[in-house]
Amino acid sequence: MGDCRMKIIFSKKISASRVDETTIKEYASDVTIRDIRDDNFASFSVDISVWNCTLHPPTDITNWLFEEFPEKLGPKSKTLYDAGCFPSAIWQVLPRGDAPSTQSVTEDRQYHQQCKNSGIEESTTSSNRVQLVDQPSGMKPSEVLHYVTQRFEDDEDDSEAARVVRRQKRQERRVKEKARHAKLEERIKNLGAIKSGTSEQVRKMLLKSRCTGVKSLRMEDRVYLQVALMKGETVSEDFQYFSRQDTVARLVQSMSGDARPPQEAELLISSSDQTYRRLPLTLRLYEAIEKGWLKESDTIVIRFFTPPEQEPTTSIVEEDDTEPEDTPMTEVVEQEQERPIVVHQQEEPSSEATAALLPKELTNRLNSAIAEIDKKLKPKKKSSSAQRVRQMMMKSKAKGDAKRTPTMENRFFVELLVVEGHSANSSFVFVAKGDSLERLLKEHVKAECSAYAFNKDGTGFVKLSTEATLEVLEASNVLSCFARLVVDVSKL
Repeated sequence: MGDCRMKIIFSKKISASRVDETTIKEYASDVTIRDIRDDNFASFSVDISVWNCTLHPPTDITNWLFEEFPEKLGPKSKTLYDAGCFPSAIWQVLPRGDAPSTQSVTEDRQYHQQCKNSGIEESTTSSNRVQLVDQPSGMKPSEVLHYVTQRFEDDEDDSEAARVVRRQKRQERRVKEKARHAKLEERIKNLGAIKSGTSEQVRKMLLKSRCTGVKSLRMEDRVYLQVALMKGETVSEDFQYFSRQDTVARLVQSMSGDARPPQEAELLISSSDQTYRRLPLTLRLYEAIEKGWLKESDTIVIRFFTPPEQEPTTSIVEEDDTEPEDTPMTEVVEQEQERPIVVHQQEEPSSEATAALLPKELTNRLNSAIAEIDKKLKPKKKSSSAQRVRQMMMKSKAKGDAKRTPTMENRFFVELLVVEGHSANSSFVFVAKGDSLERLLKEHVKAECSAYAFNKDGTGFVKLSTEATLEVLEASNVLSCFARLVVDVSKL
């Protein structure tokens, strides 16, 4: 723990000397009061009184030495640390009945504070009186303020030169970064012409080091792409990474730059027949990857055109006749919030029809498992105040990645009911509102499962698509924040 520095002043009235004698010793923090008595006061034959002058006013601690703490172990012992003598203390020894004078106490306390603050060394003279080797040079507060305000006056002449140096360093960094990017792009282009597994892996590594984007995006959520921007006859290249949850419209909009209506843009990818096809604007990147249309480190083309003089490219899903009619890019962001959610029904049915969508055995098993949980809990009140209290409790107990979603406004809270057979477990979790249901299940369930939400009357269930995002589910009144989400992990 450290040592205690003890300064003990013996009055000249109880010593043979004509002046007060001072002893300065260092003891371990766990040394007891009895050890101090045996080391310093055992030779006195007259009655003495010991005063602790570390703090004002001084306190008489004579009883500590002879009555209260006379032992080295047990309840009648006390260490210097417990006595408040760490890291230092000042004791004064006087004849019994005398009290320390105010002047001597003040001098001792000033000496104690100077040694503590300035760290000045001490020397002991032949008379055992402690003196300071050097007195500290005092500085008035007004002088300190003066020196602080004037500390940069000598640098005013060099301020312009310093700005020039900083500007040159910034320019040099830009030139080096530009040369590095050009070198990486050249290597990526050369590796792209070589068809081998090793060169493709090296190309992916170089592509990741060259790409730029939102730095706060998690590594596992990034999709690294080589982007070719086609504006008329000019083609420029860029390297970017995007979120897997981004739509094609958002990707195109982030790369559009100065493009303005009536100019439109489309994202083209190379299809299996070596021709370029257009991706729907409402398609998300992870959906394109799952369908095999897009791969990590692919090269995509963003083409800008002006209708009606120029026509859009043929869509990649046109052969299946399943693509909805594309809308202009400027309207996609508003329409994306109204995107339909894939559930068992194609249009919103009544509560009876919704309950009938699932097999009766499955519905009964889920209801019985949830009923067992509800028996262990207190009955839920339906008042607004009770709902607010439940939401506050859910926020405090929910588990999730707080670093990824630091603000409460961006979190989506659910009560997760994991059903296995005829038993269920309940827990509170949260994810980001923009996350898909699939991500929620991967983070908090980590098993093959199916997700269900209660229908409007609470008697049946609706199976949810894991590809849908939580904010879209909430906008469609399928799953709301702070609601129950039923997950079935049974292998029946």
